[in-house]
Amino acid sequence: MRTESELLELIDGFKEPFTAVAAKHDRDETFPVEPFALLRENGLLALTASPEAGGEGLWQGQRFLTYYRLLARLASFDANVSQLLQVHSHALGILSAAATEEQHAKYVQPIIDGGQVLASVGSESAPKKNNDGLYTQELQPQEDGSWVLTCEKHFASVAAGADHLVIWLAVPGDAPYEQRTVAVLVPADAPEVELIDEWDVMGMRATVSWGVKVKDLRLPADAVFGEPGAWVNTDKRTFSLGFASNHLGEAEGILEFVVDWLKDRPHLQGSDLMMFRIGDLASKIAMVRAGVEDAARTWDAGEDFDLAEYKGLQALHMAKKVVLEISQDAFDICGARAIFRNLPLEQAYRDARTFTLHTRDEHLTASVGRGLVLGNFSGKGYIDGATIPRVGK
Repeated sequence: MRTESELLELIDGFKEPFTAVAAKHDRDETFPVEPFALLRENGLLALTASPEAGGEGLWQGQRFLTYYRLLARLASFDANVSQLLQVHSHALGILSAAATEEQHAKYVQPIIDGGQVLASVGSESAPKKNNDGLYTQELQPQEDGSWVLTCEKHFASVAAGADHLVIWLAVPGDAPYEQRTVAVLVPADAPEVELIDEWDVMGMRATVSWGVKVKDLRLPADAVFGEPGAWVNTDKRTFSLGFASNHLGEAEGILEFVVDWLKDRPHLQGSDLMMFRIGDLASKIAMVRAGVEDAARTWDAGEDFDLAEYKGLQALHMAKKVVLEISQDAFDICGARAIFRNLPLEQAYRDARTFTLHTRDEHLTASVGRGLVLGNFSGKGYIDGATIPRVGK
């Protein structure tokens, strides 16, 4: 198991090769194959596996803070790859925690040893359709204990470069959908699996978040991970700080670019207004980092997961505001010469605007307000049978 300093040093070494291909993958809307090859070669596709299995043990125990620092550092120069690594790492962490000994030996350990890539696929919110994204799709049980899977999912980040899909849906029953949800491991190259290129968007283009259709795929009983509802009932972790870390890292990367820009332009350094704007943005980013790291330390303490998520949602709210602010203000500070596409600001602006829409800020921050006023905040969004909108899978 490597130290945080060792892992951050590895990430720092990726800045040049990652940024060298970032514009190409953004332009062509293609999966960042070269960055993932480097992540694999350096053992960074097993961040959330246990040390005993050959991983780094992040996003668990007392290694939440290190995990979010790594994501933020990576997002400072490649927010797309950071998000894809987050999705893969969350999927691996969930599988590792839910797997029986037999499932771990048969499925999870080969994924870790082979540096295989996972996509986490859950959304049923179809692009270009007016639906509210309710989860409805279910596994079909067979008499021999196997399952048949037929479903249609969307916004499947990582799917275009994945070896396996971790698909979220429910087993049949009368309980609320969330209480019946399981994770199903599906080979991405199965003939019953179809990837649909519906990803023609403004930003975060290299996440290649295609649609997925599965038709009459028969799965063995042991391809289902976790007891029904385990992600809600027993696994207290959430994704909120992963998103917040991405916004934080991108904001820090933009700030670094703007500061370097001004260092090369003495004629701008004499403006008190310009220096104020930089100081103001730097201060806001510092406060977001403090919020993210305070929430992460609460996760590390392992004593109050609801409080950890409460702090995490506060940090996510502010991270969104700050990355949107600096991605726009950077153009005013740097001026017209900053609009050229060989510079990173244009893509950073599009990526920030797009990725901050991944969650509904008014829903999540309203749950923070309810917790403050009513004193009944739940990290997974379930209080006395009522559902509070939360970060989706």
